[in-house]
Amino acid sequence: MTTAISNVDDKTLATMDDAIEECSLSKLAPLRQFQRTAKLANGMKVLRGGMTGPLFEDIKGLANTKLGFLTDRPPGAKGKDGKQLTPYPDHVLRDAIIEGMLRGASIVGNEINVIAGNCYLTKQYFERQLQQWPGLTELRVVEGVPTTSTSAGGALVSMRASWKLNGHPDEMICDKTVDGDYRIPVRVNSQMGVDAILGKARRKLYAKVVARISGSTWVAEQAEADGDVIDVEAPRLAQDEPQATKETEESVDAVKTILDGTRDKVAATELCMEVDTIQAEARGWLLDAGAPQSDHNALREMCDSRREQIKSTRGERSNQREPGEEG
Repeated sequence: MTTAISNVDDKTLATMDDAIEECSLSKLAPLRQFQRTAKLANGMKVLRGGMTGPLFEDIKGLANTKLGFLTDRPPGAKGKDGKQLTPYPDHVLRDAIIEGMLRGASIVGNEINVIAGNCYLTKQYFERQLQQWPGLTELRVVEGVPTTSTSAGGALVSMRASWKLNGHPDEMICDKTVDGDYRIPVRVNSQMGVDAILGKARRKLYAKVVARISGSTWVAEQAEADGDVIDVEAPRLAQDEPQATKETEESVDAVKTILDGTRDKVAATELCMEVDTIQAEARGWLLDAGAPQSDHNALREMCDSRREQIKSTRGERSNQREPGEEG
């Protein structure tokens, strides 16, 4: 018997589902070493054998789609040398997909990326893990304004997550303190706006939380994976294609307009909180315009200077307080 929308028989699909469930890494973890090894080896054999023919052709149809899974070799992608990249062969896609599924990821919903021939799990995967984690409730995430950082190769983002696990509260704070700088680093390219930066920061934060509640060292390593992971909220040009850095008169004028407009806005506000919001908005515009680092530095210095001015006048106008500040 076959399903209504597939040429694959139901028995084959059931066998594959059983193999995924029985050999998932969470199920194998409690077993002794050789039991775990034998079970995983047999499960991989079943999955590789079943993921062929019409079934695999159906799965490949999901490649490089937002509803399926993304790779760094979509049609038309070029390498650093400018030459056309060859799509991944079946065995590479097959093993990456199998690994992702054994780790609990879905082939649909952009939970799996195939990058450099390996399996990487996305923000969507970690977010679903937390949503479905037994006993985890009241997950709250607060994100700060991205700060440009040369040392981080892009931006640093302050983030905080709080939750309850089986009724017990817990939290994770990624911020700059007297003990060190724990903000989340995000690699940034010229195609990324603020929303895309925050999306990549959220992936890292979600992975850090999953690593803490699961105790998984592998997930902790995934929390450090960065810019190569493809996010549907962060559209990119062809993977690794060299980008020209031509500063045309049009782009220079656009950057000047952004900086001049921002200068007028921050000069007119009397609240540091509003300066933060204006700076975040302007940073996104500069990123979209492909502005050089010097312009990002000018924006930061402009806003830092205005915040210092506001703080220095607070003593003279003690009746004016930031929203939420105690009287």
